[in-house]
Amino acid sequence: MILDEVADVIVKDKKIARWTITAKELLMKLNLRSEKDPKEVLINAILPTSFQAQIKELLINYHHVFAWNYNDLKGIPREICEHKIELVANAQPIKQRQYKMNLYYALKVKEDLDKLFDTRFIYPIETTQWLSPLVIVQKKNGKLWICVDYHKLNAHTKKDPFPIHFLDSVLNSIIGHEMYSFMDGYSGYNQIKMAKEDRQRTFILEWGAYAYNVMPFGLCNTPATF
Repeated sequence: MILDEVADVIVKDKKIARWTITAKELLMKLNLRSEKDPKEVLINAILPTSFQAQIKELLINYHHVFAWNYNDLKGIPREICEHKIELVANAQPIKQRQYKMNLYYALKVKEDLDKLFDTRFIYPIETTQWLSPLVIVQKKNGKLWICVDYHKLNAHTKKDPFPIHFLDSVLNSIIGHEMYSFMDGYSGYNQIKMAKEDRQRTFILEWGAYAYNVMPFGLCNTPATF
């Protein structure tokens, strides 16, 4: 049993204080493609060899559904799902001015925007009725997170009443199974397309105005859509 083997390792770890297992030792790399074009994934290193072989075969057969960068993303077909912005009655368009940005942030933002432009997540526009400013959030690891201040647009958007599930309720509903698998959608929000008629709810910055082809963070109702 896989769980028995994992439990055995944990028990031994408790008995012998100096015998510890690091996160790296619990993981092993699998290359799903070739040496020239490596596509690596991580799996549990203490799984039985036969089970590792099954996992590797499964991942290789379906390697085309995984993404290692933005260019690998195929996204969800528009006919299955897209994000729409339904405005309240008599909503008046709002064009906000851009926020000041220091030079260090500006260079980093320009680099990230170029990536979004190359992957066609965003595209430049010349005219629009709505403009929302760009804001920069610095993460704990020092990296910058590009956000858009959609407060005024959200204030004029009809709210989706779809309830968001509580995590503990979801976990309680799946207890009692021998094995679990988890999947994390790579840049999940960006795999959902914006409705064509709603794409020009944009942000503005020093290099011009842009619109999103895909669903960005910050819009209300995006958790319900996701």
